[in-house]
Amino acid sequence: KDAERAGGRHLAGWLFGAGALLTPFCLGAALGGLVSARVPPGNAAGDPVTSWLNPTSVAVGLLAVALGAFVSAVFLVVEARTAGDPFLERYFRRRALVAGPVALGLGVASLVTLRFDQKEMFDRIAGRGWPLILVGVAALAATFLFAARGRTLGIRLVAAVGVAGLVGAWGVGQYPYLLPFSLTIADGAGAPATQRWLLIWALIALVTVVPALVLLYVLDQRGQLGEDPATARENRRKA
Repeated sequence: KDAERAGGRHLAGWLFGAGALLTPFCLGAALGGLVSARVPPGNAAGDPVTSWLNPTSVAVGLLAVALGAFVSAVFLVVEARTAGDPFLERYFRRRALVAGPVALGLGVASLVTLRFDQKEMFDRIAGRGWPLILVGVAALAATFLFAARGRTLGIRLVAAVGVAGLVGAWGVGQYPYLLPFSLTIADGAGAPATQRWLLIWALIALVTVVPALVLLYVLDQRGQLGEDPATARENRRKA
């Protein structure tokens, strides 16, 4: 946004958009390769292409994009309502109402693909994780209904519960494997001393970083964060 020429801002916007699509797709594709048991232990032990480019990976990658678009649109509906911008609120609500059904269809497609690709993992997720899947789907459906009716109170929390339920179903189904079905969490764990120090530093980071992030979020929601006046004047001068 700080580029002096409109062409530079336009190019930066396209590049940012491409990265915003590729990032969730590649993460979902990697997850698809993992749950379909295409990632064996060892450095470069799996196929460099089919480990992540396969029907399950493509389906889960597209699901990650659609789900991310849905949740992002829902969050931005709330931000637009807070900012008092009805145009943007309608803009993002329409996108949420489109992305929601697409994500649902891709979720079903991902399960069907996994069923034919790796039945054992499908049975584990469906057998162990069905309560979490039910919670996730119900929460996301409630989020969709809230968005359709223009309700914003609590919608972000419900959306977060929905995503957490789906991710939790995967974790419950895959446990105790780190790499299905060849490496368990216990076998892949580091030395006790390493784990102990990682836990200590994780707790230190939690204590020092989380309060600052909470404060930043609260200040932003209250509208107490803004552009530096000197920077704003310079941007107006350039415009």
